[in-house]
Amino acid sequence: MLYASVRDKPYPYFKIDTLVHEAIRAGFRGIDSAANPKLYDEPKVGFGVRKAIAEGLVTREDLFLQSKFMGMKHQDPNRVPYNPKLGLTDRVYQSIKSSLHDLRPGFPAKSSPLDSYIDMFILEAQPNDLNQTVQAWEMMETFWPLKIRHLGIANVNVDFLRSLCERVRVQPSLVQNRFGEGMKYDSAVRTFCASQQMVYQACDLHVHNSELLEWGVVRRLAEKAGISTSLALNGLVMGLEGVTVVNANYTAETLGEDVAFFQKMAQFTEKCPREWSTMKDEFGEMIGLLAQDSLWLPARA
Repeated sequence: MLYASVRDKPYPYFKIDTLVHEAIRAGFRGIDSAANPKLYDEPKVGFGVRKAIAEGLVTREDLFLQSKFMGMKHQDPNRVPYNPKLGLTDRVYQSIKSSLHDLRPGFPAKSSPLDSYIDMFILEAQPNDLNQTVQAWEMMETFWPLKIRHLGIANVNVDFLRSLCERVRVQPSLVQNRFGEGMKYDSAVRTFCASQQMVYQACDLHVHNSELLEWGVVRRLAEKAGISTSLALNGLVMGLEGVTVVNANYTAETLGEDVAFFQKMAQFTEKCPREWSTMKDEFGEMIGLLAQDSLWLPARA
């Protein structure tokens, strides 16, 4: 589970560096960001990371830093990390350079541009233009593996993803998509990812799935493991094959709860392996039925 540094209304930009630092202190090692001043503050994400490294909380090698290229529809036109008049390939190039600078591991006196790298860089696909997406991907490949360790793609359906894989040299390591009823829980994409050993990363999990919090299996896991229903939903989604979750959190107090989630889940699954297996199967079957038939199951089944 990655800590998502995306901006939310209750927390303005000036606290992002503090929250990232506190997330690392609490135990998070994966940080999700993007070159998008409208929704993220990547320079302050980088500051929080550098502060944690300087204090000896972690080394750069301990962390998994993820960034993303996002198109103009998601950007503030007055604050864009690239020249919007350029073609897609050049815009992605400038976005990568911006992220490499903002997420550099050391403060200026101790930092070299050669030290900076990104563990995962995600390209927001151009859904109506596979050719442009392929061209941008081929440019991303020039940063691989020295400056970008893994390449990912976002916002794709299974046909687009399959076509992309057929045309590129470096295969995606990860697909980041919204996971929810409206997308039929991305069943086809998740199946393809599993077959190709790609990680499926569910984002906006609680934005699109408030109904799932009322499911009986979610509530049972929350009670058995001693966690909130929202974290129980995280656990069950992560129990699907090859799936991880990006988790937004906006208070330092609840960061500790998120980290404790892993310990409590480990204790529950070790103590009650059969019950956990049954819960995973039940959740997976319910998701599968909804994806196939678009039928809503009773909330308190």
